[in-house]
Amino acid sequence: MLFPDDNDATMAAQVAPLEVDESVASLIVAHLPDIRDRLALACVSKVWRSAAGSPGCWGLHHDSLVVEGAVAERLSNDAVAPNLKQLIVYAGDELRVLEIHSSALCGLPILRYVPQPVCLSFLQVLDLRGCKALSVEFDVSWFLKCADIHTRPKENRLDRLMLGGCDLDGLDEAESSSSLVSLWTYIRHEPDVEKSLQAPFDLCQCTNCDCIIGEGGQCKGCKHPYCSQCVEYDEVVLKLCDYCDKEFVCADREECPGEHPYMSCSICDLEFCEACSNNHTAPGCLICSGSDTREGCWDAICLPCEEGKDERYFVMCDACDGFWCKGCGTAPEYGYCSNDECYSTLCDDCNERGSTDCCACDDIFCKECSTYCEKCDERYCEPCNDRWHKCTTDWESETSYVYKPISHESKGVRLRALRGFALRANS
Repeated sequence: MLFPDDNDATMAAQVAPLEVDESVASLIVAHLPDIRDRLALACVSKVWRSAAGSPGCWGLHHDSLVVEGAVAERLSNDAVAPNLKQLIVYAGDELRVLEIHSSALCGLPILRYVPQPVCLSFLQVLDLRGCKALSVEFDVSWFLKCADIHTRPKENRLDRLMLGGCDLDGLDEAESSSSLVSLWTYIRHEPDVEKSLQAPFDLCQCTNCDCIIGEGGQCKGCKHPYCSQCVEYDEVVLKLCDYCDKEFVCADREECPGEHPYMSCSICDLEFCEACSNNHTAPGCLICSGSDTREGCWDAICLPCEEGKDERYFVMCDACDGFWCKGCGTAPEYGYCSNDECYSTLCDDCNERGSTDCCACDDIFCKECSTYCEKCDERYCEPCNDRWHKCTTDWESETSYVYKPISHESKGVRLRALRGFALRANS
């Protein structure tokens, strides 16, 4: 029996190695989702190497091959038999998703190489974004052609083809065999300008300079794409954010409906997008939104401009959550809570509805400094609540004296009736 203080050599000598046959090893390899784990097991012994290298063993439970990170960096650019071809063979003939992310030297295999042909009859997704060494005109186009994807029925072709970051040289010529029109024949979907630079096919033509791009931006109004160089020129696009180039509209396209910026300061004309607002790159803004009964002008003012004002520029009612600026003329008159220790602001709209004034003393109080009685449907400040509010606990009792509001009477008459009620209750 071994004890915790035994040395590592003695412990290792007593532990028997895990011995499995190739069939069990193949099942274990097939259940590993990470390629690095599969390749690591292949280095353990000949049995594991044979299990991990048998054709189709990876495809027993997985139909996706995603190569990224350190494994993607070790892919070779050998055109005859690259190691990527071995990975495809290991995945099996039912491979549906093939993704290679940011591989600097990746080369696509020649599928019709006789000694070990590769079948991609079920391939639905080909994602090669960031593979700078792959030429779309030669490598990718020849790979797709050899896979016979264009000969399938339209509904059985690729669902997604992502090539942003690959070598796009040679695609600018409209009559090239690998032009965008030719590449669209490998995809089941039809071109849609609103889906430019994204799935199902991320390559498109710049609206201004007609170059083929896989990265850039889209007009916020008409969704037409532009390359990064055209976005930098104000003559081509009008930017809607002073902090980034992600939101813009076409400058000279009459067909473009245009669009307004997400937020714009009415004082300093600062403009910024929603993304810059959410990540706090741009300053916060105060908006004149008004209330449910009195709408504001919806002008926005950034915090630096509001803080630079000599006096308070915005008015907020703590009772109805209304928010108005003083420049639009829609803000109602407002007052403050009568409690000297409270700084709440109350608009006249709330006062007219009787939601914030005490029914006994007519002073204005906020909800935190007053008490509302559901039985007599009245609001009392704390002093009047202790002195004049005499509702009994037994609401249904016939002998209990409960003050009920007298309709169509002034505040003074109601106050006298309330005092008379208090005298009868004490007698």
